[in-house]
Amino acid sequence: MNEEFLFSPELQTLLGSILCDRISRACSGELPEEIRLRAGSLPVIRSGGREIGLEGACPESRHLEEIVMRAVRYSAYSFEKPLKNGWLPLPGGGRLGICATVTGEGFRDVSSLCIRLPRVYECLSRDEFREIYPEGFQSTLILSPPGYGKTTLLRSMIRRLSLSGFNVSVADDRFEIAGSIRGKPAYDLGPRTDVLSGGCRSDGMMMLLRSMAPDVIACDEISSPEDGRAALTISHLGVRLLATAHAESREDFEKRELSRRMVASGVFRKYVLILLDKGKRKYHAGVF
Repeated sequence: MNEEFLFSPELQTLLGSILCDRISRACSGELPEEIRLRAGSLPVIRSGGREIGLEGACPESRHLEEIVMRAVRYSAYSFEKPLKNGWLPLPGGGRLGICATVTGEGFRDVSSLCIRLPRVYECLSRDEFREIYPEGFQSTLILSPPGYGKTTLLRSMIRRLSLSGFNVSVADDRFEIAGSIRGKPAYDLGPRTDVLSGGCRSDGMMMLLRSMAPDVIACDEISSPEDGRAALTISHLGVRLLATAHAESREDFEKRELSRRMVASGVFRKYVLILLDKGKRKYHAGVF
């Protein structure tokens, strides 16, 4: 199988044709969700809920460092802020996580890379969406463990809301939701969607509240006290929220103090829990 069937030109340039070809053969034509490269170990990919080890040579640290330099287009200074957080945005909404030896000026001796690749498809049909919201959209939190497709469902729901007439403002702090390149989203998030890329998530939410007159504000992975305060302010001003959080269930989510405060304050009215059944995703909707 030709690797061009799976990978964009940007990703082929990043990883190189040899590694792309190995991944293509292992995935049997399905785009992987995650690629893990570790110095001295065989690469591992996640595809369709399965982990697959790749046969062949093990990458060395210098190979991983070259991938990082390609990702920053050989100008680490241009990506100084995300590098300090241990990750880089990739064209099209992907993310490159980095483990290395941290120094005062950056990093050296890259030991591991985790490449997250977004999936794009309609998760909920129009009828399924209406079944979840028979009386209209209410502020919603998408819950699942890592790697189950929260951001994929988030994109799908943003687009569905936008097509339904809502003005949706997206705080895309990690460039994963819209995958904007020079201001243009890589994904179709609908005709009434505005995207603020980069910056701090909570600050971005407040900027969108003040500047874009949104009906709905969407973001990924609410987790900090600052996120919680921004969400509370937004809900008190009558703007609805659509966000994600890591949790295996509603009960697991409510174990955290921040989560309990948001639920008690009525920030979120509904949740959608993503479940995996024999590698296939299922969506369970509930009320807080």
